[in-house]
Amino acid sequence: MKRTCVDCGKAFEITPSEEQFYRSKGYNLPKRCKACRDNRNGKNIITVKENRPILINISITLIAATIAFAFFTKDTLNNNTSVIICYIVSAILSLLCLIFSRKTIEVDLSFNSKYKYGFYDAESLYTHYKKHGRETKCKSAEEYLIKAINVIENRNAIHKQTVDDDTAYYIAQTGEFVVVSPAKYIRTYYRTNYTYYLKQ
Repeated sequence: MKRTCVDCGKAFEITPSEEQFYRSKGYNLPKRCKACRDNRNGKNIITVKENRPILINISITLIAATIAFAFFTKDTLNNNTSVIICYIVSAILSLLCLIFSRKTIEVDLSFNSKYKYGFYDAESLYTHYKKHGRETKCKSAEEYLIKAINVIENRNAIHKQTVDDDTAYYIAQTGEFVVVSPAKYIRTYYRTNYTYYLKQ
């Protein structure tokens, strides 16, 4: 079923399963597209934990230096109090570095709704970007989304229906693989081989 969003004016589709869900709960069918609903509910901004590589590296360096120091001085400084204190301080600093090596940040993924294709929600986009961003050589979640769209719209991409009624797109030259749901949401994007594509 196709409807027109009352906010952005774009046409959007309500799948039979979504329609059945709304009817079964006694809800009215949505008047807004998924992107506009997410914008209104603040769902395009997600809170995530990111690593601080520099603190992790400092912690590893401290631990390695302490182990090396202990190994090379074990026969000469076994009873030295200052050495024991050094070990304790090093262990505490290493632990603090590990504790503070993760920071909480807010990520704005509202761009997910401005393109022709997008992921179902911000959480899904970010999860797949973190999982496949490195292998697809993407430096940001938006670049990851744009590259996925480029595969879908690439004339050299072959495509077929999967057993779940999704559409799988594949570019043999690059190994790029994208799956799109019947409602036109991107499910995932990564690199694989032709045999894997055929099995879908």
